[in-house]
Amino acid sequence: MNQKPQHASRSPKGIDPAALLVALILLCGVGGIAVGSYVKSHAASPGAETSALLSTSSSVSGQGTGENTNTATSESVSSTDTCTAGSSSAAEPAEELPPFDAKAYFAEKHTGENGQDIHEPLLIGDSVAAGATDAFYEFFPYGLVDAVVSRNIWESPYPTYRDEGTAGKVIIFCLGTNNAVVDWQIDDELLNSVEDDKVVFFVNTRCTEEWVDSTNHELAAAVERHPNLVGVIDWYGYSEGHDEWFAGDGTHLTEEGARIYMGYIYDNVTAYLDKHPLSQ
Repeated sequence: MNQKPQHASRSPKGIDPAALLVALILLCGVGGIAVGSYVKSHAASPGAETSALLSTSSSVSGQGTGENTNTATSESVSSTDTCTAGSSSAAEPAEELPPFDAKAYFAEKHTGENGQDIHEPLLIGDSVAAGATDAFYEFFPYGLVDAVVSRNIWESPYPTYRDEGTAGKVIIFCLGTNNAVVDWQIDDELLNSVEDDKVVFFVNTRCTEEWVDSTNHELAAAVERHPNLVGVIDWYGYSEGHDEWFAGDGTHLTEEGARIYMGYIYDNVTAYLDKHPLSQ
């Protein structure tokens, strides 16, 4: 009897099952590598960022800015035996620092490395500020007023506090009442003695002297030349039309005017620092 030839078992479409199994294993391995590579390539992409606080003038040392960036890390696992996709785990976001509270900062006592009291803030002024000394300490209990009658811009005692190490991070100058000033006097006799890491404010002046406009103009222009001079507090504009704040001469202050004067300085300084925090 003639026997029919024996044929190996095949799938209905003629595909070898063993070859199909090998192809599936290779496909899974390639797929796992591809997915792992995709995850790994995306792991370095930054996540959501918090807005950084930026200074409105040039960079001021001692001011804090912050960014929190979420980054993801990935680990891909491949095997010749199983199909495994790469896995990605997001790192925990960095803990955000609490917002800077300027009012709380000025309500605290500050000391230096050697235990000396730090004047926070230090205010240097002429007779206008001298007449508002009591009001100053209502707002800045741990600050210091150094203000004397007839002081000129070129007579600043700031270097003494700098050399003692007792000047705080915030310096306020209330000068310009007694003389017309020019740019080099502001620079050479006053601001060039102040360290770059201080945050400096000018308070402009209101008086009945003919030089008031030119002096206030020079104070404002100094902001462009000194990165640590962050702004001019506009007492001249704020006090417009308020004769009741002045003691009859259009310059020196009544008791009410003194509190309003120092309160206006306090509000401007704290509002600025809340947006441009001091480093602590």
